[in-house]
Amino acid sequence: MRRLLDKLVDRMELFALKRGEVARIDGIGVADVRWKGDQRDLFRQTISESMRLLREHNPRRYAIVKRYIKWIVNRVTNTMGGDYHYRTGICNLELPHIPGLDQNVLAAWFACMLVHEGTHGVIESRGIANTEDNCSRIERLCVAEQNRFAAKLAEFDPERYPARLLHFEFDEKYWRWEWTATPKQRRGAFLSLWLADMKAEPRAAPNGGHATCSGNSSVTEGPPSVS
Repeated sequence: MRRLLDKLVDRMELFALKRGEVARIDGIGVADVRWKGDQRDLFRQTISESMRLLREHNPRRYAIVKRYIKWIVNRVTNTMGGDYHYRTGICNLELPHIPGLDQNVLAAWFACMLVHEGTHGVIESRGIANTEDNCSRIERLCVAEQNRFAAKLAEFDPERYPARLLHFEFDEKYWRWEWTATPKQRRGAFLSLWLADMKAEPRAAPNGGHATCSGNSSVTEGPPSVS
């Protein structure tokens, strides 16, 4: 019965995503369920550029993303800006409200996040469950993969893709709440974040700007974290 209910929920979610689809890149659907109209162009353009960076600078990781991620969605998350669901292949990436953030940095950061979430897909495909005993090791591995790609971009063009903004230092405290929160706490936190996001005005970041902190992140400089 639980399995049937899960399948029904998955189908309803995928139907909703199709209504919010703004692009399809190499078979991956790109959907925006936060914003409307022209505001969605920023997310579409950002993800298109992120995918280009992956395709041109690391074909192997690009292939992993294509294999395990079926949808990339702009959606409010409880997980510092990103999460992944293996059963549906949905990768949620919350486009941040960061005035003045350089678009090159934003696209590069999301490319790194896609590497991180794609690594989660690889791990789950091997039957490795995210348990209390191994969740820290799994996140450490995913962060290491995203940092390897960040270093590759920084080596290619250090001015456009500065390592100091793209490198993410692993620290368990960024995930501790996610690992220990009860379902009720998760629902309450999500509702608060969703209401705050509804009141916020999405703004396109001009090129040449400098990254500042995001209200949904524990990082003091640069784009938000991942999960």
